[in-house]
Amino acid sequence: MTTGPGARTARRSPAWWRAVIGTVTGSIALCYGTLLWQQAIEGPFLPGLLLLLTLLGLAGLWLLVAVFGLLAYRAVRACLIAPVIVALGITLAQTGTPARLAWELSQRDFETVAAHCLQAAPSTTLPRQEIGLFDVRAISRHPAGCLFRTRSSTEDYGFAYFPGAAPAPEDATVSYTRFDGSWYHVRQA
Repeated sequence: MTTGPGARTARRSPAWWRAVIGTVTGSIALCYGTLLWQQAIEGPFLPGLLLLLTLLGLAGLWLLVAVFGLLAYRAVRACLIAPVIVALGITLAQTGTPARLAWELSQRDFETVAAHCLQAAPSTTLPRQEIGLFDVRAISRHPAGCLFRTRSSTEDYGFAYFPGAAPAPEDATVSYTRFDGSWYHVRQA
């Protein structure tokens, strides 16, 4: 710390500012965690978009409050919490940890439904249902196993259970990517 004329000393931030930065930071953590979870369970597009827009709004509010706190109170530690939360969230998203956790919590339920699906006649489609943490839009009996469609949009996405090897895709728009034993991610553009 410097002394002398014109030297600034750090002031303790007031309780109102600490409450505001704490509330904004907590809201960022909650919103970002929910967004990561929504993405992990392949939730609907609109809630994910609303969460993203809310997160961007909170980031703008955080920036205003943080700059004020840094300039007025030199409150560096309190202002660093939100960026650390965001960096942690980005790391989790990049490593696929939320999606992996969602799958681990749902795998037994998927295996139970897959066993029932394998007993169905070929080309049978089972109705929409919740399986574990996932909203499965349709379950279809495939000659080599079962398909679980989890997203309904311009691009179909979901899981496939093939007890043997994955079959060759029906056409160039379908791809199967193994991710856990006999389980595959399915993408159809």
